[in-house]
Amino acid sequence: MSDVGLIAAAESYLDRVLPLSWKQIAGIAVALLALMAAVVTLDGIWPSFWSEGLWSRLLVAPTVIVYILCVGKVIQPFQQRAVQSLRSISALDEGDYQQMVLETELKSRKGSWVALAAGFAFGFLASMPGAVETAFSWVNWYFPLMNGLMFGLLALVVQQSLAESQLSSRLLQGPLEFDIFYTTPFLPIGMASLVNALAFVGGSTIAIFYSALGRNAFTWTEIIIHLLLVVVTLLVFFLPMRQAHKVLRAAKVSEQNNIRRELAEAYRRLEALTLEQKQNILPFSQEVNLWTQYEARLKEVPTWPYNAGMLRTLFASILIPILVTVGQRVMAFVLVELGIK
Repeated sequence: MSDVGLIAAAESYLDRVLPLSWKQIAGIAVALLALMAAVVTLDGIWPSFWSEGLWSRLLVAPTVIVYILCVGKVIQPFQQRAVQSLRSISALDEGDYQQMVLETELKSRKGSWVALAAGFAFGFLASMPGAVETAFSWVNWYFPLMNGLMFGLLALVVQQSLAESQLSSRLLQGPLEFDIFYTTPFLPIGMASLVNALAFVGGSTIAIFYSALGRNAFTWTEIIIHLLLVVVTLLVFFLPMRQAHKVLRAAKVSEQNNIRRELAEAYRRLEALTLEQKQNILPFSQEVNLWTQYEARLKEVPTWPYNAGMLRTLFASILIPILVTVGQRVMAFVLVELGIK
């Protein structure tokens, strides 16, 4: 069987339908809104839908689901650019490279359904009605279903992001031909990681936004979930760059060792000079000065494939929505305490 045939045979249903088209995503958004409206109608809670802020709770999961489907289409080109950039400095021949792509594709498909099922189970079980709930309510089962779909898609995106980064990692493990002073081919890895991280920040911001608009008090569950999302965001940003960091750090350390060896040899030659030869030490001084400048420049070479702008964007995206939301909550609390509604 050919390589193409092997990939086709291993292709799962998820691989055939994801990522969705924009029309399909719009259709899903409409279907989720219709489902929410049907649940509210069946339970007859339209009068409290707006007045008690129920709408903010019911819309969180559908909005995040549609958001995840949208970012799934956005992040894919950035991951492809990372692979293409590394391919330009890889010393692998085309045959070995295609074999590596095949093996990575086959491996990445194995965990798709497992991630989706595990995420759905977590969201469903964490939101299902408790034993004390005696009266049947459609809303009480709407939340487990929506949260299950939300966390299932979230787990699937995490799994796919990690799986797709495996090809970059394997390219980084192979023979590479690059200049330690020219790290530009590695930057697309950092950009892809940043886009993935911002996607998770956006999802958590949506949840916080709805909670703030509804003026619902923070629960410990919400706080823990938000903290976990921040931690996952940082992990999604840094974990895919570890292999690139190792490669750049190893190249930098090797170059530093070469410089120190040259300096050591220069000083040994100085010791071997006669007194008369030491009178004209200018050539030696120039050589040592050049190697020292070279070493100073090498120390400034980054070993992580991101720049200061990427880092500022990441932390600003994490902190600003949280600070704004906390400010809204504090203001809402003060207004309630003052009797202002």
